[in-house]
Amino acid sequence: MQTATAAARVGLVLGLSACGAGSQPTTPAAKPATPAEGPAAATARDEPRGTRSPDEPAAHAEPAATDEPAATDEPAATDEPAVRTSGLVPALPAVGDETRPAVVFGAQVDADTGAWEIDITDRSGLDVKALERDRMALMRRALEGDDDSARGGLEPGSPLLPAGFALADPWTIVTRAGAEHHTAAGFRSVMGEGSGTLHLYVRLGPAPAGTERPALALRGHLPLRTALVVPPPTPAASVGPDVLGQVAASLRTEVDPVMRDFMALHPLTADDVTLHPGRFPGGRTHAAFVMAMPDRDDDPPLSAFSFVSADGTATVQAVPMVPGTVELLGLLDVDGDGLDELFYEDDYHEGWSLEMVQWDGSTPRRRTVTGDGL
Repeated sequence: MQTATAAARVGLVLGLSACGAGSQPTTPAAKPATPAEGPAAATARDEPRGTRSPDEPAAHAEPAATDEPAATDEPAATDEPAVRTSGLVPALPAVGDETRPAVVFGAQVDADTGAWEIDITDRSGLDVKALERDRMALMRRALEGDDDSARGGLEPGSPLLPAGFALADPWTIVTRAGAEHHTAAGFRSVMGEGSGTLHLYVRLGPAPAGTERPALALRGHLPLRTALVVPPPTPAASVGPDVLGQVAASLRTEVDPVMRDFMALHPLTADDVTLHPGRFPGGRTHAAFVMAMPDRDDDPPLSAFSFVSADGTATVQAVPMVPGTVELLGLLDVDGDGLDELFYEDDYHEGWSLEMVQWDGSTPRRRTVTGDGL
């Protein structure tokens, strides 16, 4: 991801809570948590196990206790392996006909302040009707020329804030380098003038200098060794005898005619495809990220992501809707079911988004966590 793009993004970090709104993990049909119910941090620290609703598939069953790290144990040394498994937050109950392992928000470093800022656009489980009405009214007045305050702060304790959001709420920011502990320092909200999408921001503390990539964030303070993992690439030849051909075949039906012509003239090579192993269901063994550069600088690259199965076959998971790129951010088992959720960035000339691939049984479900085109 290029620096210019990063500076233009809407701020982003991921927050996970069992009900999406509250501070405490819930069981199915539970209401959003209130401050009195206690933060998710307490549950994460005291009992860091994945839970599931009765309606969730068996794949979301709790992992064996022996696989779980103690959420209160800090690493004894800086070279301790990163945590990538076991019950960081409980699974969500089924929502409609979908099963979501966790509500994920998004964020990155604010270019003006150098601080992390959570950007919540998927508000599953959050009661933000009052905030939506307030922002829409402000935006309408701004568009009519009567008011320029469509973008503004929210006072701590404001009745417009969702239940369970307060100053000093504990958060853990998770990057490839590890985790950082922060507390909520303020709030603001924005209603996109073009999209009408409500962005609710939670301001956190300073980020390490030079940070460009987005991060994940979890409610509560989790082990500092928790990290997004980018598994070392596996050589294509060791994955399957024709894995590059399988990846190419999966893409031909999904890309636009210009890219099909490009592929006809430039068959994919080992330099164009990066295969990352992961713990994926349904016989999937690797995530294949394609980045094939064109001959001319003004042409877009061929970029996509597919899952590769043990038999070498590939299934496309993501192709940019407009010319752009998709790039792996990392893997993390956010619900403790022993499967890796996958996070990637979708970047194009006018915008960017953070995407998550999560599992409904063995079916991948893609969800837009946040982005600056929303």
